Amino acid sequence: MTRLLKLILVILATLVVLGVAALLIVYFYLGSIVKTGIETVGPKLTQCPLTVSSVRASLLSGSFEIEGLTVGNPEGFKTPSAIKLGRVRILVEMKTLWSDCIVVREIFIGAPDITFEKSLTGSNIATIQRNIASTTGAGGSAAQPAPPAGGKPGKKVQIDRVTIRNGQINLSVAGVDGQALPVPLPEIVLEGIGKRGTGVTLAEAAGEILQGLLKSVAHTVLKNPDVLKRSAEAAGNRIPDSASGLLKGAKDIFSK
Repeated sequence: MTRLLKLILVILATLVVLGVAALLIVYFYLGSIVKTGIETVGPKLTQCPLTVSSVRASLLSGSFEIEGLTVGNPEGFKTPSAIKLGRVRILVEMKTLWSDCIVVREIFIGAPDITFEKSLTGSNIATIQRNIASTTGAGGSAAQPAPPAGGKPGKKVQIDRVTIRNGQINLSVAGVDGQALPVPLPEIVLEGIGKRGTGVTLAEAAGEILQGLLKSVAHTVLKNPDVLKRSAEAAGNRIPDSASGLLKGAKDIFSK
């Protein structure tokens, strides 16, 4: 065997070892990488504090599990947070990660706790939606962001199914000093987000999910007005002085 051939074999073996090592690092630390990414990009998109307790990821199955994702409120709102997601499971078609449109087969959101705070100037959820849209340039009159190098548009996403289960929304209105009335959510299923075209932006997908959530809340409140009364009674001593104001304010929110 010539020296040149030996040298080539040594180089190839080294590359294989380095490649395997790189894959192992990505596999074992992918959750930490994704967590850091969410906590870095999330606050820039929402313009609110955003934290995640943990992320577990599997390259083999294309699944991601996110625990304890919390989105704080925009400036000027009094409730502790806007969105708290107990558990999120995302199933991605891995081969599409390198395509123009990432296909998400399923998003399961378990035990979400969402606070809808209405002030004299708007709501916290609507403010977050506007922040996302202005940051990404999606929708409205916001300026469109410059395309990436090479002139290609940003990646889109297609979400086949979203299931939201065991959720609760907390309704808070101006004048009750940040107190909130808890209302249980029925199971929500959304299908075919971005499926009819070539996908939608992340901001548009988030907007559709939030819209579906709020429509379900509105339906629950308006079609079953007693749910607010029961929630106020169940809150008991926690909000005794503000229950009547929250009851009236919550009805006003969803009757407009």
